[in-house]
Amino acid sequence: MYQKVRPLFLYCETPLHAGSGSDLGIVDLPIQRERHTGFPKIESSSLKGALREDFESNAHEIMVAGRQFKVNDGLRSKSKGVGMGKPLTLAFGPEGDEANEAHAGALAFTDARLLLFPVKSMKGVFVWITCPAILRRLERDMRLVKEYKDFRIDGIPNDLSQADASFAAWESNCNAEIHGADVAILEEYTFALVSSYKDKIKVKENEQGQKISLGAYLCEKLKIQDDYLKEKMKTDILVLSDDDFRDFVEMSTEVITRTKIDNETGTVQTGGLFTEEYLPSDSLMYSMVMSAPVFQKEEKLKDFNLKSADDIMAYFMEGIETRPIIQLGANATLGKGLLRTALLNPQNDHNHE
Repeated sequence: MYQKVRPLFLYCETPLHAGSGSDLGIVDLPIQRERHTGFPKIESSSLKGALREDFESNAHEIMVAGRQFKVNDGLRSKSKGVGMGKPLTLAFGPEGDEANEAHAGALAFTDARLLLFPVKSMKGVFVWITCPAILRRLERDMRLVKEYKDFRIDGIPNDLSQADASFAAWESNCNAEIHGADVAILEEYTFALVSSYKDKIKVKENEQGQKISLGAYLCEKLKIQDDYLKEKMKTDILVLSDDDFRDFVEMSTEVITRTKIDNETGTVQTGGLFTEEYLPSDSLMYSMVMSAPVFQKEEKLKDFNLKSADDIMAYFMEGIETRPIIQLGANATLGKGLLRTALLNPQNDHNHE
């Protein structure tokens, strides 16, 4: 059904609370997590809803399929109902009780998965961590895109102690020399380099592409402009064991204690003290965006040329490029949940020759 697939990367500019509701744990309002791994995620419904809301408020003019129109053409009106046959509705689907005109949206999204997680470091302020399980999953997901069917990350080991010279892997080591050249201290834990050569993770995108480091690859795809982040991402990505990575993403998220003040007394209301969990700033996630031909009758499409999966993906791509920052999750008025988006377009990518 879905014919086009594109990777969408999401970089946390501010802490993100994509909540899972109340929990029986020590945090009152935890974030969403995968059941089988415990890794943080963003539910596809949350992601689609945030993107739709952003598109609804986006009045930029774009050109798709030979027609010029506003990104939010098709915005629901209380008096006129849903703009059937218009771009926003064709892509995301109608809202409300439009029983006679209901159809599915031609865009679909997978859950956003965690790729890089920031951790405090004794050297360099912070580093990003990942693990073999995350990198193998990235390989599988990227290969869903026809143009990236040869995507590969070299040297991912099953056992970090067997990592080859092309793969810089680290494992926890309480006995490591603190002043040694091959030691990283993250939070209060010491990690020693276990591969024989301090090289970067290498990415091979296609048969013609030259292998480059994962950090350099992500900098290029994410179009990072900040010089500090651009250089840091090229050097400060550490690969830990799956177990160590899981411990960090479960125990090193931000947990904020909040209060509700009684306006009459100026003190904390009874029961107004609660804790809230956030995915920290500088986390990097990704989702796979899929498009299908529109699910609407031909006669409804006379005003627009959006029909094919290519047209729908082009509409989404043009729309998201006009406003690459979206807001997702709770506490928007507190500046939380700002995400920088980057949708990969294989047709515009340059091979590393």
